[in-house]
Amino acid sequence: MTNIIKKCKKFLSLQLFIQHRFFEHPYESFPLVYYYKAPNNIFFRLRGVFEFLWRKKLPKHFDFYVTERIVEYPLLFRLLDIPFGSKVLVFGCSGSYEALELASIGYEVFGVDIRDYDISHNRLTFIKGDLNCIDFNEKFDAVVAISVLEHIGLEVYGSEKYIDGDMMVAKKVYGLLKENGIFILSVPFGKNMITKNYRVYDKDRILKLLEGFKIEKELYYKRTDNKYWNVSKSDELEKENAPSICGVNGVCVIKARK
Repeated sequence: MTNIIKKCKKFLSLQLFIQHRFFEHPYESFPLVYYYKAPNNIFFRLRGVFEFLWRKKLPKHFDFYVTERIVEYPLLFRLLDIPFGSKVLVFGCSGSYEALELASIGYEVFGVDIRDYDISHNRLTFIKGDLNCIDFNEKFDAVVAISVLEHIGLEVYGSEKYIDGDMMVAKKVYGLLKENGIFILSVPFGKNMITKNYRVYDKDRILKLLEGFKIEKELYYKRTDNKYWNVSKSDELEKENAPSICGVNGVCVIKARK
């Protein structure tokens, strides 16, 4: 049984490596299923064996954690209170599915990312590039940035390094919005710090980030035991060291208006 567990761990590590290398984010569920067309081939059979072991024999040897996406995505759809057909810019759309979902339910969506985005939809236009360097010929009813601004300017995902990159993007977003347009964003929240890959925001940095906007809604959530996300408060989260082995443990979701 020990050898089986070791082999399954190696298989799982290889699977996660392939997903991370080719699909960017293995932890972000995507509403597409890739499958083998020949059900009798060896890959299909091996997958069946692994799934049996995973469900029946291995749970006690592995654990899971829940990312902040569990609260970010539902809140996005709750806060985006504009009519279908409105123009929505989704910034940092690669590796996630909100651009596709928004297009699917009736919005005219424009997705922007420095990475490729291979999913197409008749109401989704993808533009590859740095948001700060793209000239748009139109204004938007809403801009969405879910777990994006904290990475801007930190050389993660191949972006250029500039320490106040998040501030630059927020100003760009302000200029892209129509009058009374809305900006929905989420960022890690806790003690103000900058890690190698992302920033953690406190109240003061958020106010600086959204200077010129009117903040209409601020929602705070905290993760405990790596699994459970619950409503929290800003002053409570600011006492926490947000980063952990499983990522951030505090998140703020904001609706702001121009």
